[in-house]
Amino acid sequence: THWLRSEWVAPRLVPQLKGAVARGTERDALPRICAEVLVFARGGAFRPLRAAALADPQRPLHLLADSVWAEACAFLKGTPHLFGSLAGTPAALHAAHTATVALQAKLEALLQTPAERHYFRCHPAGADLMRRFNLPIYFQLRVQEIAKQLE
Repeated sequence: THWLRSEWVAPRLVPQLKGAVARGTERDALPRICAEVLVFARGGAFRPLRAAALADPQRPLHLLADSVWAEACAFLKGTPHLFGSLAGTPAALHAAHTATVALQAKLEALLQTPAERHYFRCHPAGADLMRRFNLPIYFQLRVQEIAKQLE
């Protein structure tokens, strides 16, 4: 799957993701990136790989997780200013986290078996990406906002 990711998925997906970043502000780039990943996974460029992955359900290839999802996560991790622009703004962080979780759910819905869905949910690239959101800090900021309103 490394070859598929580097030679098939990355050359087709990464330019779309870069275009999504270029269209608009950094603060709202993550939802656009998520939308592009979903379009790619459902579209013609990935269709031959999806067909190959479905050919033998007894031997899952995990192409969606190991190629599209892993490449999308690598792109996001390699674009640190996306997360830097969210710092200190709970509403923007919430919107970005929600967009990412929604993308995960929509990609997961493309998978056929419980084993594939489990593999996708536990994929290291996704887990690492979710750690970038630093949710404990987000919740601290939200508690401070609520406490100010009560004072």
